[in-house]
Amino acid sequence: MRLWQIRTEDAIRKRWLTRHVGLLSADENRRHGRFIFQKDRDQFLIARILLRSTLSRYLNVEPKDWRFQQNEFGKPEIKPGRRPLPLRFNISHCNGLILCGVTVDCEIGVDCENIRRAIAIERLAPRVLSVDEQEVLASVPASKRIETFFRFWTLKESYIKARGLGMTLPLQDVSFDFDVEERLRVCFGLRVHDRPQAWQFFAPNLDSPFLAAVAISLPNDEPVDLELCDAAI
Repeated sequence: MRLWQIRTEDAIRKRWLTRHVGLLSADENRRHGRFIFQKDRDQFLIARILLRSTLSRYLNVEPKDWRFQQNEFGKPEIKPGRRPLPLRFNISHCNGLILCGVTVDCEIGVDCENIRRAIAIERLAPRVLSVDEQEVLASVPASKRIETFFRFWTLKESYIKARGLGMTLPLQDVSFDFDVEERLRVCFGLRVHDRPQAWQFFAPNLDSPFLAAVAISLPNDEPVDLELCDAAI
């Protein structure tokens, strides 16, 4: 399974947006027009172009011809009738980076964060971290707390996005830890109604200041590999 990445500044510098003008749907163009700041407009455009061009790597469909819809919780998916194969995708962007993952027959969630953004860890941690995760956060040096928090947060967000249930899942009942070999393990509380064996998680190595996580469902409980790829621009 491949995870495609693109840096906002690279896409702008190489005039990627100009070369792909006209790919967006009428709805995407309306959403683009609602952004006030240019950096947000650019980020949205790059994300949509990346999604469309990435999906066309997998099927013989022109990037401009993909059509999308959302489920009742807002998770985007390919509109029925444009899916000869059961493709699933997820996309995430933060200040400076866009990621897109595509799978066949597996649910996928992707999240990325720029850890330089301001965040009130003391207020958020008790609301989104499990008891065990809060203990880990309290044990690390102050200089590592923001990175540690986002490491947990990106994993949780990737799982939430893969499930497609929005924020209805209790975050405190999704708990991650890392063994001595840095392998990711997840534990679900009673309110989650899921099996850890049904999922595989990745924390790909990205250049600072970015962190990311990917969650993939495993219908046969068989592990998969993840390859981080640069999108052609």
